[in-house]
Amino acid sequence: MIARLLCLLMALAAVTPPAQASTVTAKCGEIGWTLALKSSLADLVRTDFEASQSDWVQGGSWSTYMTKDGKPHTLVRTDLGERGRRELRLTILRDGDYAITVTTILNSGNIFTDDVYEAIDTQTRNFCYKAGKLDTPDFLSGGEAEMAPDPYVIAGEDAKRTMLLDRDVAAFTAGLAR
Repeated sequence: MIARLLCLLMALAAVTPPAQASTVTAKCGEIGWTLALKSSLADLVRTDFEASQSDWVQGGSWSTYMTKDGKPHTLVRTDLGERGRRELRLTILRDGDYAITVTTILNSGNIFTDDVYEAIDTQTRNFCYKAGKLDTPDFLSGGEAEMAPDPYVIAGEDAKRTMLLDRDVAAFTAGLAR
């Protein structure tokens, strides 16, 4: 299964860039959040393993990245399907503060039956958490956000559950779930 996932990841990496992309970002308030989400993982110690549960057809995998002194730094979850993939990246900034990026890529065709396909849509959402609480964009501040949660808030809480509460990575994320 791991070999199949790696082949699939290599095939997905070879697709052409999407024609359209959209991004939603919280106000986060600090340039460090944006830099952390885009930081290189090259100097970190990486461990890969298969996810025990996935709602996607081709399953999922986890990659943990630790600093050389053994501290958790970044966690990546990749789920693969016949027509696309989803990647979640959690980056720990400091105690209780972290950010999660969720990127979904949809393909124009099926990776198993179509000879040619390309990424036709990419959506990226960035969620920042301060002391474990989602930092919402300015347009969500005020009473209406608390009365009826916005789809951004719902997606942020879903990303948090996926990245912090999954039993596969509970030891890595210990202390972040509040």
